Amino acid sequence: MNEKYHRLFAQDRKVIYNMNKTSISQAEIGQAICFSQATVSKELSRNCGKRGYRPKQANDFAVSRATQKRSRPKVITGVIQVEVDARMLCKHSPDQMSGKLASNDMQVSHETIYRYICEDREAGGNFWTTSFFRSKISLMRLSSSFFQALICVGVMSLSLAIC
Repeated sequence: MNEKYHRLFAQDRKVIYNMNKTSISQAEIGQAICFSQATVSKELSRNCGKRGYRPKQANDFAVSRATQKRSRPKVITGVIQVEVDARMLCKHSPDQMSGKLASNDMQVSHETIYRYICEDREAGGNFWTTSFFRSKISLMRLSSSFFQALICVGVMSLSLAIC
């Protein structure tokens, strides 16, 4: 099959349409366009209109799905943000913050808190300098090649390895 992931193009959809119209199996269609049978099956089921599978309509459906942004709402807002910010100034780790917030009926995963710290850093914030990361790196022995490489490029924050 394919060693690299790539999407179906309009010409692939035309081939699927013509071969499907002549009742060729999905496995044979997949071999003809170098995709799996599952890809052909998904294409035929996802992009069917009221008049069946049509390549131009299928391409329009696929393009519209690809352009729609799927973003989740921010989790760390309001009271949770105030709590996380206060705990970061106290140099609590994201795991400690997540546990304490969970005991206060505020569910936030440690991964979300890591993401919040990374976004803060990218926006020019300074939580990453005063947080758990900065103190942790000074306590660790920097003997591994990974941490030595971080020092060589002038990065003194463990948060880059997490982002």
